Amino acid sequence: MTRRNRFVQREIEDWKKRGLIDAELAERLRHDVATRSGGFAVSGVLIVMSALLFSAALLIFIAANWEAMPRLARVGLIATIILTANGLGAWASMLGRRYLADALWLIGSAAFAAGMALVSQMYHLSGSESGLYLVWWLSAIVSAVALRSRALTMASILLAVVWLIAGLGDWGGIEANLPLSAHLFPLMLAAGWIASLHTRVALARDLALLAFGAYVTVLFIAWGVVVPIVTVALAALGFAAATHLDWRGERSAAPHLGLELSMLQYFVLASVLLHVEWHEGPGLVVVASLMFAGLTAALLLGGKESSGVRRLVYVAFAGELIFIYVQTVGTMLGTFGFLTLAAIALAIFARLVTRFERRMAPPAQEGAST
Repeated sequence: MTRRNRFVQREIEDWKKRGLIDAELAERLRHDVATRSGGFAVSGVLIVMSALLFSAALLIFIAANWEAMPRLARVGLIATIILTANGLGAWASMLGRRYLADALWLIGSAAFAAGMALVSQMYHLSGSESGLYLVWWLSAIVSAVALRSRALTMASILLAVVWLIAGLGDWGGIEANLPLSAHLFPLMLAAGWIASLHTRVALARDLALLAFGAYVTVLFIAWGVVVPIVTVALAALGFAAATHLDWRGERSAAPHLGLELSMLQYFVLASVLLHVEWHEGPGLVVVASLMFAGLTAALLLGGKESSGVRRLVYVAFAGELIFIYVQTVGTMLGTFGFLTLAAIALAIFARLVTRFERRMAPPAQEGAST
């Protein structure tokens, strides 16, 4: 039973004790929670992890350049692994063994990549490393949709990130003008997002949103401070829209972060990038003020309903204070100013948190003593 389900079960028991629901309804609710709990199984996760290890071993085996085996035998071995893994995966899927099927399909996908590397190695074919990852990503995303594989959906997001990292070397670094192909990355993430709707992997959507941060960072290094400025504005608007339209992961049955928390993460990321550009003097004051104001607004708008938002606000607030201290500790006057401003900021923040926690507290029941 997951932590969320245990929490709901405790709430049901509390409602029963307080007389809000009768025993029959409590039992029906407990049964509903238990039957809808889905799917996390430690054994299944271990199977997928073992498949990942086997896939890595397979790729290393190919990279070892095993000259002792004839070329035809090498190609035949790889083709056999691909066909066997995918065939057994389909068989496991028909039997309802979801984790085993995903593990076998991962091995088949890794074998496909190993086959590409092997052919390129044997016949000395020219080509970029990023090109290989692009073909691998394409095969993974198509297979994920065709097989409704959750593991391949997640793998396609990770392969998109690997493709971007590999492409930086092919493009001559981030400092140079980014080629048009670099902007395929958000399209690759969007394809993974759409595939996750078909394969029903909410975690893949969270991963796609987080992976987009790598693209924002690359654009910042290439284009400068305009990127985090635009990101701050868009993240603030996205967060406000998410709270207004109730697009919150914690409010839905799906166990994912939701747009609200993702937008807050991008606000924090953009603020960090702004600090890279403006980390002293008036620029530090402006960015720090923006950070504190944005975190306070996030707490007021979304903190009541989302524990994730509250935790991120607390961590980001503490991190900002530490950064300001590091930047101003050089002089006694600067340290005095930091301590004074930090004390005032913490007092205001503590007051806001106190008011917030009072608002989140459940109202007193009628007839209860005050």
